[in-house]
Amino acid sequence: MTSQQLHEFGTSIIHEVHSLWEQKKKLYPSGYEVFYGPLRFRPTLFLVGVNPGGGKESARLGMEKLAPEDSDMEYITSTGKDGYPLAQRTCPIFQHIGYLETLAKSVKTNLNFFRSKQDSLLPKEDALFCRAHVIRIIEMLQPGALFCEGVTVFDEMRGTLYAKHKLRSCQEYSREGRRKYVSMICDEPALPRLLIGICHLSPTYRRPTSEDCAKIGEHLKIDLDTILGRPR
Repeated sequence: MTSQQLHEFGTSIIHEVHSLWEQKKKLYPSGYEVFYGPLRFRPTLFLVGVNPGGGKESARLGMEKLAPEDSDMEYITSTGKDGYPLAQRTCPIFQHIGYLETLAKSVKTNLNFFRSKQDSLLPKEDALFCRAHVIRIIEMLQPGALFCEGVTVFDEMRGTLYAKHKLRSCQEYSREGRRKYVSMICDEPALPRLLIGICHLSPTYRRPTSEDCAKIGEHLKIDLDTILGRPR
C-alpha cells in the first residue's frame, strides 16, 4: 500500500467519524480522537485502547488530521512532565525490553473514538460504529500483533476479529484473581498473528504494581521476540 493510499484511507475514516460527531456534538462535547500518529502498512504492533483520555480541554476545533508519515506514535512525544499518564507508564515497559522503537513505529486507536468518562455510556449504535471501523482499520493495515490496552479490549478483539478462527494459548500472568497479561497466537495468515492484552496502566483503573509491570515486560518480550524471529 502506498503512502497516498494510506493517507486517503485514514482521511476517509476520520471524515466518517467527524461526520457522526457533527451530528452528536451535544452528546460528545469533548470531541473525538481516531489516530495517535501516522498510519503504517503492516506495522509490527497495533495498539487498541478503550477510549480517548482528557475532557473538553482536549477537544479540537476542527477535523482531525493525520500525523506526518515520518513522525513517531504519539506516546513517544508524550512522556515528559506535560505528557499523559498512559504514555508515561507504557513507554518504560517497552524501553526496558528493547522495543521502544517498535512502539514508536506502531499504530494506535481506541475501541471508542469519542471522549467519554465511561465507554459503556455510548449508545449501542455508536459503539458498534466505532468497533466496525477499528476492525476495518486492522484488516486494511495488516499488523503483526495487536496490543490491547485492557483485558476487556482483548476479550472484545478475541470475540469479534478472531471469533471464527482458532487461537493457540500462549502466555498468561494473573494476580489477585485478575489477568495482568494474556496473549494468544493465531495461525490464520489474514489476521494479526499475535493477540496481546494487558491490565490497563492508567491511574483511572486499578494501577498495576512495579512487579506487575516487570512481569508484563517479561512476557511481552517473549511474545515480540517470537513474532520477529529474534534469538533468545
